Amino acid sequence: MEALQFDPAQEKATLYAAIAALEKQWGKPGMEQTVSALRAAVGRAEQALSVLEQEPNKAPVFVVQVLGLGFLVMYAQGALARADSSPANGNCWASDSRKRRSDLRPKSWRLNRRR
Repeated sequence: MEALQFDPAQEKATLYAAIAALEKQWGKPGMEQTVSALRAAVGRAEQALSVLEQEPNKAPVFVVQVLGLGFLVMYAQGALARADSSPANGNCWASDSRKRRSDLRPKSWRLNRRR
């Protein structure tokens, strides 16, 4: 009976909106409030996910919605981790991707390029 209080599609939409708000507010004044809002949305989505995973309804559409919510929760947790470790005024997603690309280049290529 408890699962009826959670709609996986609605929980996904709420969490997605909180993630989008953080990405839009990244590095701007007021980012702390969007991080707090995302934390609350993740907490609610985690609670919903734990209840929905126990739901005996195994219709394919329901299962796909619950899986999608699970993936979105993981993404949101990563976004919170990046927000916690980022400088207050920088966009760590962009700097992380640049670092990763340069780390993937062969050392010999980097040496040749400096010449």
